[in-house]
Amino acid sequence: MASNGERRLTILTKVAFGIGQMAEGIKNVAFSMFVVFYYNQVLGLDPALAGLAAALALFFDAITDPLAGALSDSFRSRWGRRHPFMVVSSVPLAVTFFFLFAPPPGLEGGALFAWLLVMAILVRGAMTFYHVPHLALGAELAPDYRDRTTIFTYSTMFGFLGGLGMRSAALPLFFPSSQNGLQNAEAYPRFAMSMAIIMMVSILVCAWGTRSEIPHLPQASGRQRFSFSQMIGALWGLLGYKSFRSIFLGMATTTLIFGIEIFMYTYMGKFFWELTEEQLGLLGLATVVGLPAAFFVVPWMTRRLDKRNALVSVVVILILASNIPIISRLVGVFPENGSPILLPLLIAFRLVFSVLSPALYILPQSMFADIGDEVALATGKRLEGVIFSARSLIGKGVIAIGTALGGVALKVIEFPAKAVPGEVDPSVVFNLGVVEGPATSVFTLLGLTFYMAYPLNAARHAEIQAALEKKKAHAQTSADAEGEPTMTARTEVAALDNA
Repeated sequence: MASNGERRLTILTKVAFGIGQMAEGIKNVAFSMFVVFYYNQVLGLDPALAGLAAALALFFDAITDPLAGALSDSFRSRWGRRHPFMVVSSVPLAVTFFFLFAPPPGLEGGALFAWLLVMAILVRGAMTFYHVPHLALGAELAPDYRDRTTIFTYSTMFGFLGGLGMRSAALPLFFPSSQNGLQNAEAYPRFAMSMAIIMMVSILVCAWGTRSEIPHLPQASGRQRFSFSQMIGALWGLLGYKSFRSIFLGMATTTLIFGIEIFMYTYMGKFFWELTEEQLGLLGLATVVGLPAAFFVVPWMTRRLDKRNALVSVVVILILASNIPIISRLVGVFPENGSPILLPLLIAFRLVFSVLSPALYILPQSMFADIGDEVALATGKRLEGVIFSARSLIGKGVIAIGTALGGVALKVIEFPAKAVPGEVDPSVVFNLGVVEGPATSVFTLLGLTFYMAYPLNAARHAEIQAALEKKKAHAQTSADAEGEPTMTARTEVAALDNA
């Protein structure tokens, strides 16, 4: 859609953009569920070292986010600012993802740690140079306040379907319990090859399906060049906006907890609930089944409550849905492992989670896109790449801390390597539940206070867009009066501060 609102994105364009998120979803679930478990429980790497490697890779990933955003903001080509980065990243992403799960035989200790660290950095680095431009592309495709929620709903849905669908399918296809389940070392390279191909295809489909919008997207101005000093200045300048600080700090506090919980997910399923690989697959399938409802629920909540209130409501409900089963088990009122009603109950809570959890991705991304308009009005520059890189930076940086803390927590509670479900010391399993449940969720409440301070709503955003239109009209009039060639409306606004 053009900035003047006359163009409408087709369903195929929205679907193509959404399909591109599948690569990120698969990578996220692979790192959260398989990577540390594989290196710790299958290959025998110390859990603290496995967590440290994953965390260091995330820190490196967070550092490269602003670089990818600033480079794509200033890049000029016949294929626009974002698409070249998206396409070029697809092959190295697929290759490095495969080798992440195919280390040379015989590696152990420090050598195995080094392999994990290097491969994780390469995978995440390749993903960064796709994912940040992809997020920025979404903001540029849909400038409208409501439409942004819609297009990011498409991408979030496909991201969840890719990641959770992969998890549900991978467990029975590659890791059946009859073949030693997730402890089967030989299954991981086959799994990695299949996922690598799917990720590469999803990226290329996204780039191809959105190529028709390239002429209508903002381009870098002739004077806009990349420099590290400008990149750092732009990032620092964002903190001057209350709207940005609110979402930035809210994500920092809530994402820290998600980092720990994501790290613990497989351990909880295997050792706290003692589920089989097939049951874990059903739990993941329940998440996938609930996702279509989110496609309608999240936009509806946004219309009724506006973005900020919808986000706050979702966080509160998800804290309850995540903690009720765990705390109930810790106090002895939840069904015992092996009970015929255990899995149905877990699935019921998972369905609630699956309907609302996409909002944690959809709404902040839509809000960051709105912040892009606020920044454009104040500076005359379209900095979606830098804005979304900052969003990605805080998410990954804090998840890195959470991942490292998760590895340390396993070390502190003395969780054994190559453990057998049902044979772990009950006190260790109890402490695992405490870490995953109440100990982490206390801090999530802090994020609510930051989210509640977010000042932009539909009315304020409408004022910002009206001011942007007025500013563009003034630039158009000035250019016509001077007899200069007319630029596209959005490029005029981006060039005002450079004129």
